[in-house]
Amino acid sequence: MRGSRLVTTERVVCIAAPGTTAIVDTVRSAVADHGLAFASYEVGDSIAEYRITGGDALGVVVGGDGTFMRAVKEFAPHEIPLVSVDAGTLGFLTVTPPDGIEAAFEEILNGRATVTDHLQVQVTGDNVDGTAINEVQIDAETGGNSQSASLATAWDEHRSCQLEVFVDDEYAGRYDGQGVLVNTPTGSTAMALSSGGPVHRGANNETLQITPLHTANASVRPLILDASVDITVVPETTARVSLDGDRPEQVVPEGEKLTITGAETPVYLVRTSQSHSVMDAITTKLGWAVRRERGLEPPPAEAEAPRDFLDTAMHIASEAAFAAGTPVRQIYDRIDQSDSGVVSDELVGAAFSRSEQIIAAILGSEFPDHTVLSEGWTVRGGSDRHTWVIDPLDGMGNFAHGNPSFTVAISLVENATPVVGVVYSPVTEDLFCAAQGKGATRNGNPIEPTDRSALDESMLLSGYDPTGEFLKRFYREARGVRRLGSASLHLCYVAAGSADAHWEYDTYPWDVAAGLCILWEAGGKTTDADGNDYELRLDDTAAHTPLLASNGPLHDTLLDAFPEDGFDTGRQNL
Repeated sequence: MRGSRLVTTERVVCIAAPGTTAIVDTVRSAVADHGLAFASYEVGDSIAEYRITGGDALGVVVGGDGTFMRAVKEFAPHEIPLVSVDAGTLGFLTVTPPDGIEAAFEEILNGRATVTDHLQVQVTGDNVDGTAINEVQIDAETGGNSQSASLATAWDEHRSCQLEVFVDDEYAGRYDGQGVLVNTPTGSTAMALSSGGPVHRGANNETLQITPLHTANASVRPLILDASVDITVVPETTARVSLDGDRPEQVVPEGEKLTITGAETPVYLVRTSQSHSVMDAITTKLGWAVRRERGLEPPPAEAEAPRDFLDTAMHIASEAAFAAGTPVRQIYDRIDQSDSGVVSDELVGAAFSRSEQIIAAILGSEFPDHTVLSEGWTVRGGSDRHTWVIDPLDGMGNFAHGNPSFTVAISLVENATPVVGVVYSPVTEDLFCAAQGKGATRNGNPIEPTDRSALDESMLLSGYDPTGEFLKRFYREARGVRRLGSASLHLCYVAAGSADAHWEYDTYPWDVAAGLCILWEAGGKTTDADGNDYELRLDDTAAHTPLLASNGPLHDTLLDAFPEDGFDTGRQNL
């Protein structure tokens, strides 16, 4: 999840520990300054479902790690990002100090925060199904009145636990003792640490750890595994399972298999310049901060070289494309399709609108004087000569049919010339970028078209071809004519050498502006059907413009093969 998405936040839901009213009021005031809706609950209260669903919400947690973990269970299933404010005494996870709240919200709501993914662990069984951000604990079921027994008897009869453990069906060992933890990196600073386990840095760390609890076998050590593995735990006696220390625990009978793995949905934690780093919290609270006390801090990192205007615009456009692509991909992944396999117009519209909203908000925040044009209507007016031309969901028909060939396309246009182009494919995660005079890239790597000039060696792409004339004329002469259903992807693929040329009878600025910049910077060529330079027409967005785009060497060969009277549009038959 990209921090730039947070500019579209419309409501803030706060979960707070008892005794933190003053801090909550500070949050409330900061939220009010930005005109957002605000609701607060004491930890443990029932939260209205509508407040914690939808992509426009931001969660705030005020308290210590205990409050944080309770809030995670409310927000994480809905993929709501969290801002954590440290009001506890040992807040490894709560990283924003109360005096940094106002500055933190200024960054968050202007899209300058970052969002880190924190792995959760999931456990399933016949009697258990849940997730935890710290750990799954499996130990002996407590029975009887241990206070009336000796310490040794209490240990033997009430705390001893035997567990068989497998990793992807491979036998990992028998654990005799108090039990085991399966913890995430975040949980490495909780019970796992006191049980002799190593500390993991939590953000963007996809590992799980099996930590033995007071084992009777001195040779057993913590085991670190990839979060994608399936850990199977089979108790040889009745056991109990708890998630992040929750009560009551779930009782598991002897022989029941428990499967533990990394959860599909992470916890999204918002960080700003006001946030304490996790390593600062660990080293300070565990007494490791020797280098700082001795004045041995590493030298400050060199400041990043300032970007020029086009570099900045391309960076912001990339962030906006990533941010918009996330909810589009989520809707694409989770839609309920009809028997015909076609997504409802309502869901397609939701994906388009959400993408458009995010892009316009991010661009408006960074470039308030620029105009934003989307699908022929002005989303945001501006006084500057620059216009952002966007297609929030290029390839909408593909999206509606479950086809992954759709993109988010963003271009900055100056004097009818695209000077920045960004095209992002949310499914393949390909990011094409270009800025005038700076070349074109695919996922950060420079791209260029092919140098093929022979038609019989070339792969062609076709967009809108109403009567199929282009297909009929070139299908046999070329190595094939393909139609992907996304003009921006077509242009990017020609720019990257994945195809040699693209034809489309009917183009509009939002269809092609971003792709044109990328193709031009890669070294490709564009004209209309008569060989005239292709012109982007923002003055008359209702007018269609034919487009022939190519690698360059093939261009004249294609033009020479065009019919003298042009392609019959067949519009009278549409």
